[in-house]
Amino acid sequence: MDVVPTWSRDSRWIYFSSDRTGSIELWKMPAEGGAPVQITRHGGVNAMESADGTTLYYAKGIETAGVWKVPAGGGEEVLVLDALAAARWGRSS
Repeated sequence: MDVVPTWSRDSRWIYFSSDRTGSIELWKMPAEGGAPVQITRHGGVNAMESADGTTLYYAKGIETAGVWKVPAGGGEEVLVLDALAAARWGRSS
């Protein structure tokens, strides 16, 4: 299932979460259509693109606390903030 779509700041890409590989990961696809490209390999939901469009910030899901980042085209996933509770990223509760 593909869920939680967000637009890139330049409107060229749509980021979304999908379980198409068996686990929830971040993907992107061209806004005009085309094949999706997997970005994360170790979990990812609720993508938020950086102001310069080079980085995605995201959560790993309800089991893993923290905010993570990865280059918008994919690459090394880095923990940015480990104090954020799991399942709270992107929610206003």
